Amino acid sequence: MLFYDIILTDMVCAVADRKQLYYGDISPLAMCEKKGQVRFMKHLKAKIMLIMAAAIILVVLVLTSENKLLTIGIIVAAALIVFAAIKFIKYLMSAYYKSTKDSYFKVLFNREKSLRYKVFKCFNKKLNGMKRCLCDVYIPRVDGTLAKADLLIINETGVWVVDVKPYSGKMAGGETDQTWDYTHGGKTEQIPNPAIWNKMYMKWFKGYAVECPNTSYFSYVVYGNGCDIKNVKIKTNDVVVTKVSNLKKEISILLARTGTSLAESEIPVVYDRFKELTDKEKAQNVKNIPGIQETIVYNQKKFDIFPDEELAKEQEQKNE
Repeated sequence: MLFYDIILTDMVCAVADRKQLYYGDISPLAMCEKKGQVRFMKHLKAKIMLIMAAAIILVVLVLTSENKLLTIGIIVAAALIVFAAIKFIKYLMSAYYKSTKDSYFKVLFNREKSLRYKVFKCFNKKLNGMKRCLCDVYIPRVDGTLAKADLLIINETGVWVVDVKPYSGKMAGGETDQTWDYTHGGKTEQIPNPAIWNKMYMKWFKGYAVECPNTSYFSYVVYGNGCDIKNVKIKTNDVVVTKVSNLKKEISILLARTGTSLAESEIPVVYDRFKELTDKEKAQNVKNIPGIQETIVYNQKKFDIFPDEELAKEQEQKNE
């Protein structure tokens, strides 16, 4: 038993290393214990033992079966069914499902919802401790209509305001440009700069959650892997624009320079405050918070954007 326990511990440490729990000269096992993740290690050992036992049973079945091809086919089919069932159960248990109530198949086959779920999973894996998720959080405009933030994730580091963009094609623009050039299908059009939008959403949320004024807020704009964003130029740390394939790395970079801004008891308070805004009627009744200003015109099209004095001055200077 000691021999098998040593093997399992080595396997667990290898997985812990893959989970990015290894830093410097600290072993993965020591890091897990330091982070209070002993339960994770135990569960991982149990899973590895089950996999090893299942592998042994399958080998015995194949070797003792008269029709080996049929047996292998049944085993592969059963493995695929079990894999799909595990994915389905994980989805139903996720904070994302609790927030959206979207069916698994809708998330699986809808491009926008699928990308949003992938983005959520990246944050869910990288953020430790208690976390809460909200989708489709509405923000009142001054004319009585509503804008919408795609994803809010709340944990001890603060509130992550995420705009998910399921675009394909090419995107080009600067952090302070009022519009970006979006090229797709051989055509180029101007669209409102999502970095400005999301940054202003973040400011609005901070003004709304007055119960926890010291909360840190982070702005992320995430594109699908089919979108080329190499010509998007972001020069400050105020907003992160990235593709989903690079999202975990970007989260890790920010976490390395970010501390705790919410106590565990404050997370439900902030969550409940923002949860009110997932109801359109309640969001429309919000008062005394500056809403989104109308009548920003680009190429004869109206876009909604938050009033920002610095941006307004920049625009006036350009017009002059």
